[in-house]
Amino acid sequence: MPRKPKQTDEPWGISDEYLQQITQEEAEFILEHGEKTLQDTLETNKIITDKASGFLTLTIGIFAAVVGYSIDRWDTKGHWDEMLISTSIGAVYLLFVAIVFSINVYPTNYYVLGARPQVFFNKNFFNKTIKEDNRKLFLYINEIESCQIRIIHNRQRNDRRWYWFRFAYRALIGSPVLLVIIYLLLTIRQSCSP
Repeated sequence: MPRKPKQTDEPWGISDEYLQQITQEEAEFILEHGEKTLQDTLETNKIITDKASGFLTLTIGIFAAVVGYSIDRWDTKGHWDEMLISTSIGAVYLLFVAIVFSINVYPTNYYVLGARPQVFFNKNFFNKTIKEDNRKLFLYINEIESCQIRIIHNRQRNDRRWYWFRFAYRALIGSPVLLVIIYLLLTIRQSCSP
């Protein structure tokens, strides 16, 4: 089983020391790079969804084939044998794998670039203690901190989604081995029975 994602990012804010020293040009540069990182988390979301969707399609196809084989086997033999039991267990297992893949296909709540304009029209931005010359810098600083919060949120979502994708992928890759082991154990059990 894959390891669970670590929550390594701590809440963050710009220290007072840096607030005293930062210029508007530096704030613009930092925000530009923060937005690139945030955009990367959104692109990663799409990659996870696309991969999970592809493997979900593959898993459902294999599931349908196993169920079809099981039905045909039942029609042919008319009773439970090692192969029919193995394929029935395999079908349930593949259904579980498909459900896990489907978790990553459904929409997930992500933070996107930018902010609603109404966020900027509040008394904190137009406080009399903030000089008019510094207001734009103050807006940049606020957006930098908000961008960092969005990045942390999106990365945590992506880490969790990658965790479940890898889990389902490994389970799918291991399904033939599982089916063979189940079949062999049932065959050995049957041959040892009086």
